[in-house]
Amino acid sequence: MITLVPASIFANAITGTNPGQTNPYTTGQTFDSHITVSGIGRGTGVAGNNANDRYNTNGWDSVSLDSNDYITFTLTPNTGYYIDFSSFVYNGTASGSGPTSFAMRSSLDGFTANIGSPTASGTTISLAAAAYDMVPSAITYRIYG
Repeated sequence: MITLVPASIFANAITGTNPGQTNPYTTGQTFDSHITVSGIGRGTGVAGNNANDRYNTNGWDSVSLDSNDYITFTLTPNTGYYIDFSSFVYNGTASGSGPTSFAMRSSLDGFTANIGSPTASGTTISLAAAAYDMVPSAITYRIYG
């Protein structure tokens, strides 16, 4: 019998001076030795903004989902490996002028279907669906505001 135990495969506490000005931001990230990680980046519809100890951005000015306004990262398993996802856990904040609704999507379906119910303050998003089991190639996640 094989027992799989969920483990964190990627984390970044996002610390330092103005991390949001770096695209992608990779400083301080930790990840499993059997994957590569792009770092935390942003879409072309938002810009980096000064603030310490957070990936701060601005330009979230659309009242509906804008396909260029997102935070993103890509996980790629090494050759011969796969990723078996269980959840995505994050912390977040939004200013009074920031987005008030969010969508999380993945490259598995071309960023068309929403995954879970992301919030401004952060949450745990379930990735228990079969589509996220044994992923053998790169997968990109985006959180749209």
